[in-house]
Amino acid sequence: MEQLLKQMMEQMNQQFEKIERRFDAIDQRLDRIDQRLDVLESSMKSLTETVHNNASEMRSHFRYMEIKMERHDKMFEIITAGYELKIPEGKLPFKKD
Repeated sequence: MEQLLKQMMEQMNQQFEKIERRFDAIDQRLDRIDQRLDVLESSMKSLTETVHNNASEMRSHFRYMEIKMERHDKMFEIITAGYELKIPEGKLPFKKD
């Protein structure tokens, strides 16, 4: 009886060791998944920052273009006004056609 009990205890210990090895393998897998998620999170943060920087740069660029267009518009208004006022040719900063 004692021998049978020892044998059962040994089998239980083997089963526990097997279960522990499985838990260790699962822990390793979860650690690798966690590492990959950390890399993914870092990449997403970097991408988000890049998108925000590009958006800011584009807004700045479009604002610059808008200012230039407003200046050109004012210049064309002055030129048109010069044509309409019939300013003598020598007084205009360009030649009439």
